[in-house]
Amino acid sequence: MASIPFRFDSRRAALASVVQIAIVVIAVAVSRLDLPVRANIAIVMSLTVVNAGIVALLLLGVRRDGPMVWVFAAIIAFFAINCLFWPAWDIYEHMRP
Repeated sequence: MASIPFRFDSRRAALASVVQIAIVVIAVAVSRLDLPVRANIAIVMSLTVVNAGIVALLLLGVRRDGPMVWVFAAIIAFFAINCLFWPAWDIYEHMRP
């Protein structure tokens, strides 16, 4: 199967940049809300995963490489989420008085 060459699209890059900035602003706003620490962690990490997905889809052209990339990306996302969430929960549990 021939690979489809990736073509840089400046409109797509600009859209991705604007969406990324919006996601960062939302993450900062959520982190400043008076929510439980675990809720803040879960929301901010979820927004981070969405941000990574946007970069992968819009800037790196992941969807052009076939269905196996989606499986590989899901596995990596699962492990990345676990690596980010569990230490945060552990630090939170140990820091409580």
